[in-house]
Amino acid sequence: MNAHFSNKSDNATAYIEKSIRDSTGRSTTVVVMKLGKLAEIKEKYKCEDPRQWCRDYAVKLTEEEKRGKGHDNIRIPRGHMGSNKRRKLIAGELFILPLYRKLGLDKICAGLLSESRAKYDLDAILQMLVTTRILFPTSKISSYKMAEKHLRKPDFSEDDMYRALSLLGKLEDKTSFKSCRIYDIQAGMYRNSLSFLKRDTTYVFYDCSNYYFQINEADPDIVTQGGKIKYGLRKYGLSKEGRKLPIIQMGLIMDYDGIPVAFILFPGNQNEQASLIELEEILADKFGLDTFVMSLDAGLGCEENRRYNITEGRDYIVVQPLKQLTKEDQEGALNKTGWRVAYRNPKIETPVDPNDPEKEIFNLDEINRDLELDTRFYKEVPITKRQNGVKKTARADRLIVTYNERFARWLGATRDAQVAKAREKVAKASKNDKVKKTKGKNEDRFIQKTTCTGEGEVAEHEVWYVDEDLINQEERFDGFYGFCTSLKPEKVPATQVLKVRGFHFEIEHLFRTTKTYLCTRPVYVRLDERIAAHFLICFIALTIIKMLQKILNLKDLTVDGLITGLREVEYCHHDKVGYVPLFEQTPLTQRLEQLFPTMPFAQNLVPESQMRKMYSCDDVNPLC
Repeated sequence: MNAHFSNKSDNATAYIEKSIRDSTGRSTTVVVMKLGKLAEIKEKYKCEDPRQWCRDYAVKLTEEEKRGKGHDNIRIPRGHMGSNKRRKLIAGELFILPLYRKLGLDKICAGLLSESRAKYDLDAILQMLVTTRILFPTSKISSYKMAEKHLRKPDFSEDDMYRALSLLGKLEDKTSFKSCRIYDIQAGMYRNSLSFLKRDTTYVFYDCSNYYFQINEADPDIVTQGGKIKYGLRKYGLSKEGRKLPIIQMGLIMDYDGIPVAFILFPGNQNEQASLIELEEILADKFGLDTFVMSLDAGLGCEENRRYNITEGRDYIVVQPLKQLTKEDQEGALNKTGWRVAYRNPKIETPVDPNDPEKEIFNLDEINRDLELDTRFYKEVPITKRQNGVKKTARADRLIVTYNERFARWLGATRDAQVAKAREKVAKASKNDKVKKTKGKNEDRFIQKTTCTGEGEVAEHEVWYVDEDLINQEERFDGFYGFCTSLKPEKVPATQVLKVRGFHFEIEHLFRTTKTYLCTRPVYVRLDERIAAHFLICFIALTIIKMLQKILNLKDLTVDGLITGLREVEYCHHDKVGYVPLFEQTPLTQRLEQLFPTMPFAQNLVPESQMRKMYSCDDVNPLC
C-alpha cells in the first residue's frame, strides 16, 4: 500500500492506495482508506511531518496485511466489488475442512485414486459432499448446485461426482456387502483420529436404525453365475418411522465420548441381532479394536450376542426386561426391601451419609415418594437361568434393578390413558358386537374377547372386555428397570454400570442427528455402491460435527446450535481484493478462532492469497 495526496499544498487530502488486478487481469490502483486533511492529521497525531506520517502508516498497513491482520477503516470502492461474481458466499466449510484433513481423508482419497484410472479430483468431490451435508443437506445434484455459493467453486462435473460415489463404495465381492470399501475408509478415519483426539473406547454402544427410500418396489435377490446369492439392500421391513416403503438398516457403534466409531449396512428385512457380530469382526480385523465393554438394548442383547462377546473375552451390559425373568427372579427383583441410592437430587436434605452413599438401605414402602420423586434406587439380585424347565446357570451374570418414582408415575399415567381408550372401544362394541383392533395401537393389548358362556356353551355373540388381570400385572413393574452384565462386582460397581447405561441415550441422539440435521433419508441414489457412499458421507459429517462439538467444549452447545453457527459464517467477495466477513462475533466464533489459530476469521479484510492458505489449513489446536 502507498500514501497518496490530492495535491502538493499543505491543505491536501491524504489517502491510502493499493494496487490490484481487476476482473480483466489489468493492474490498477484503488483507494482503500481516506486519512483526511494534512492539517487534521498533524493536529490529531501530533506529528511534525504529516506526509511522512502517512507514508509510514501505509508501510505499517502493508506489514499487517502480510501478517494476516486486517484494518477496521479499510474500504473497498464500489467499482471493484466484482459485480460479475457472487458477492455473498458461504464459508462455514473453513471450520470443517481442518478436521476433515486431520482424519486423513485427503490421503485416503489420494490412495484410492492411485489404485484406479479415475482422472477427477476425488478429494475435492468428497470435501464438497461432506461440507454441504453438514451446512445445507440435500440431494447430490442439489449439493453440486449449492456448492456454487461456496467460497471455492466445484471444479468437476456432475458425472464425476456420481462416479466418485461408486469409487468410494466399491464392492470387492458383489455378493458380500462386508467387502465394501467403506469399512476400510472408516478404519483409516479411526486410526488417524487417535493422533489428535483422545478416544475412550473402554465402553462402546451399539444400536440400529433404518432409513427409507421413495421407491415402489424392493430390490430383488439375484443368483449369480457362480451360484451365490446377491441380496438386495432396499427391502420392505419394520420401519421405525412407520413408513410403508423399502428401507435399509444401519448399525452404529459409538465410543464413551459420544463420537461415532463405525457403522454397518444390511438389508431392511434382516434381523438386526446378527449385525452386531459382523461389525465386531470388522472392528477386530480392520480397526484393531477388540477390547471393550459392549452396551446393548434388550433387542440386540440376545443370548447369541452375549455368548459371542464372552467367547471373545469381552464383557457386556444389556437391558434385561423383568417380565422375561422367571417367577422366582421376578419376586426378588420387585421386592421392596434392600434398595440403595444411586442418585439423589443434591438439593434435598437426605439422611444418607455423603461419604458412603451406599451405606443406608431403604424399603420402598417406607420412603416419602413425593420427596424422593427423582431419586434413583438400585439393588443387585441373584438370578437363575432355566432351560426346558431345568435350573441351569450358564454364566455368572449380574442383574441390577433400578426404581424411580417419576418413571413409575409416568408409566401409570400412560397406561391409564390407554386403558381409558380401551374401555371406550369396548363400550362401543356392546352395540355392534365387534371391536376393530389396529396394529400398533397400544391400548388394544388390554382388549380381549370371549365366545363362550360361563358353562362352556358356544355363545351367539362375541363378548369383548378389558383384561383387568393384565392391568394389575403391568402395575407391578411400574418404575422398575433391569440391566444384566457380565462385569465382575469387585472390578466395576453397580453405580458405574448404571452410569455407563445412562450414557446410552447418546447413540439415539446420533441417529436423530442423521435424520433431522443431516437429512440422511430419504435416500435418492439407486446403486448399492452409491448407497454405501451416501451413508459414508453422512457418517463422516456426523463424526466431524461430534468431534468439533467435543473440542470446542462450550457449555450448552448443541448440534443444532453448532450447525446454525457454521451456516451463518459468510463472506462478501470483492474482486481481486479480498473477502470481508459478514458474520458477527459470538462465543462460538471466538472459540473457533482459538481452535484454528492460523485462521484470522475476525479480521476485517482477508486477501485472496491468505484465503487460499486458510483452505489448506489443517492446524487444529486440541483444546480438549
